[in-house]
Amino acid sequence: MNSNTTSKSLLSSPLSEYLTISPFKMGFLESFLPNYNPTMWDTLVKKMMTYYDKILIVKGDKQYLPKGTKLYHGDIQYPFTPGSKSTGNKNNMTFFGLDIDIAIWYILELVEIEKFKKNNNFSRFGFLYIFVLQEDLELSKIIDIIRDNPKEIRKCRHKNNVCLHPQVAYRGRVETAPQVYKLCSEVTLFYQNYSEILLLDKIYVIDPLLLELHKNNKDWKPRNAIIKKYNSTTIEEDIYTETIDVETYKRYYLGALHHKETKRRKKTKRRKKTKNKKKPK
Repeated sequence: MNSNTTSKSLLSSPLSEYLTISPFKMGFLESFLPNYNPTMWDTLVKKMMTYYDKILIVKGDKQYLPKGTKLYHGDIQYPFTPGSKSTGNKNNMTFFGLDIDIAIWYILELVEIEKFKKNNNFSRFGFLYIFVLQEDLELSKIIDIIRDNPKEIRKCRHKNNVCLHPQVAYRGRVETAPQVYKLCSEVTLFYQNYSEILLLDKIYVIDPLLLELHKNNKDWKPRNAIIKKYNSTTIEEDIYTETIDVETYKRYYLGALHHKETKRRKKTKRRKKTKNKKKPK
């Protein structure tokens, strides 16, 4: 995994900073300013915008991702399936990472969400799909507000449009992910309209268990969860069909969450007891 080719294929976010406060956690005044970034995130968003200025091509009044740009898509399904992961609609918007960080961590989120969809036979492995643009890709909108979701923006919902925006890489489900936040980038488009210029170049097999074990360590690199690379677009082995049973899934992915919830409840209970003791008679 140390060849120059692999190194160039796997691009990390250009920003190395981590924050411990979610961009969706707002102060009282910030809650009245939906079109502004939270103060501590604003600096990082501006850095990302500067990065976009460096990599994008300008033609007239339009901006483009240049030919040869790599787009990354993380999933627990093989083969590659575009569209919505929540509804299964292949015609919906597809999300791609402009770096591997957000695409790989998204695999852990999908694995954790499976508990709401299945009773058994959970996914054992994930897949990182690498696409390469075969021509310049025109951007319809660059979103600079970190809390804005392209699915809720009319211009991004148009099937012929492409949007680019900074996005936090959550290490698992948004509601339960550890407070280790890194700013990355996402590209949204409707795959059916752009499939001819998106070449599927490589597939990497990801071990979500490694992501789960190291998700609290900000210095651990998600690329370390890669266990195999395929230079072709076809996986000939049965690795994509391997699953784990419900008890193993619970032990792997829900044990730490259960411990965290139990700890939170005990803490809340202690606070209530302390508060009751302080009440005047």
